[in-house]
Amino acid sequence: MAREEADLLRTGAPAAPHEGADVPLTFVIPPGNPPVGQSSNSVADLSQAILEMRAGDALRAQGKFDQAFQHYLSALHRNPKNPDALFRVGISFWYHGKQDQALHHLQQAIAHRPDFCEAHENLGQILMEVGQIAAALHHARIAMHLAPNQPEQAISFALVLEANRQIDESVQIVQPLLDQGYLSPRLALLYARLSTSLKTQCKALELIDRAMADLSPVHREAASLQFMAARLLDSLGEYDRAFAAAERANAMRQIHFDPSGIERFIDDAIAFFTPERLAQLPRATHGSKAPVFIIGMPRSGTTLVEQILSSHPCIHGGGELTWIWQITEVLAQRCEREGHPLPGGFANLQVTDMDGLARQYLSAITALSPQSARITDKYPANFFHLGFISLLFPEARIIHCTRDPMDTCLSCYMSDFASGNLFSFDLGHLGSFYRQYARMMEHWKSVLHVPILEVCYENVVNDLEGQSRRLLQFLQVDWDDRCLRFHENSRFVSTLSNQQVRQPIYKSSVGRWRQYQHHLAPLQASLHID
Repeated sequence: MAREEADLLRTGAPAAPHEGADVPLTFVIPPGNPPVGQSSNSVADLSQAILEMRAGDALRAQGKFDQAFQHYLSALHRNPKNPDALFRVGISFWYHGKQDQALHHLQQAIAHRPDFCEAHENLGQILMEVGQIAAALHHARIAMHLAPNQPEQAISFALVLEANRQIDESVQIVQPLLDQGYLSPRLALLYARLSTSLKTQCKALELIDRAMADLSPVHREAASLQFMAARLLDSLGEYDRAFAAAERANAMRQIHFDPSGIERFIDDAIAFFTPERLAQLPRATHGSKAPVFIIGMPRSGTTLVEQILSSHPCIHGGGELTWIWQITEVLAQRCEREGHPLPGGFANLQVTDMDGLARQYLSAITALSPQSARITDKYPANFFHLGFISLLFPEARIIHCTRDPMDTCLSCYMSDFASGNLFSFDLGHLGSFYRQYARMMEHWKSVLHVPILEVCYENVVNDLEGQSRRLLQFLQVDWDDRCLRFHENSRFVSTLSNQQVRQPIYKSSVGRWRQYQHHLAPLQASLHID
């Protein structure tokens, strides 16, 4: 399952809502008063915990997710063994993108209530998201058995089967539900994903239309279904209808984006990270060569490059890790308190600071695959922080993925990003952001000493072996033919490109923008392309 579709397909919380968007949580709170778990807390604490959870539920229903989270945390503090409080806190952590904490709290909820259906179901969806497919199947299957007459539990199990490439098994669950007349947005979206294998895109489009009829245009589910319709129509060659669906989807998201904020950030980074300043700044001394950062614009081929590399037995594909951003956020808060906000605050750090921060990251990625010589971090937006990365990991390798600007931006515009990428919902903003990204990368290439390899998407699809050999040579690992069979890699991919990397290399995405050329004048103008 693509992470960008997770807030519709999973039964847990969506990614953080964007300003102006109506994004309801879709997880199920068990009805009635939450039962009190065994605890040594006082009766007053246990009663207050119930009230805190009720207050949190009321705020959640109003879309006040951060405030709801605080009430759930308070409830858990008062009654640490209550499975309902553990469940709510776990889902809230998931909502905030903290999967490790979410997993821990849902596992604790199940430990205290083994037949907690909703906890098993959501735990299965998170485990799927992080690539632990066997465990995800286990918990999703338990949830389905605990609620055999509930279609949504069955859909959750079918989602994990589809993610595990068990298409026939997933269809065997989905088709009877449709035959019985059941339809929900999640089921319509799942069937649409299956339809590309079944060659039933037209039927999937009919289901999307039916599911849309019961939704308000401001609901997040409506936008996701329209993005999926655009994808299906594109696969059928109905490009005008596909673009119209993408336009509707982007309009439904009601996103606010300020291009000037990105420009100011990049202005500050360029002004601070000069060659002279970089020569003076402290660098970590750990000497690790394990990290490989794959960066670039979204939809520029980063997933394909990582899938090729992760097919090598010495390279582990870490996926989209947000740890650099989390470390930077914590550091920014510290520097702000000390009166030296970033980027200027970097000048006040010591080697010991860099070593400590680097160790946190290295410990986390090493735990993913202790035996691997190289571990990739494919978070495209890490390009913003290459200056900091070069200080933390002087021996790291950077792979910069590039693609035709028009193809890149069109793909972003037609993609359903559940979080981040706020620039992608408007053609003018897309062009503006792309120009700022290109400006940032030109600066890094001119001032950083950490090795950066530029890999062009079009070159990869035209010369897979040549570019694969170039990548492995850059990472100083021996050639392995399995890199050419990346589509056979059983590794789970949680991005929008997960279906593409299950197939052998294809060239139909090269020059795709020309099918939509008469719709893209605002993008061309923003990119300054005549």
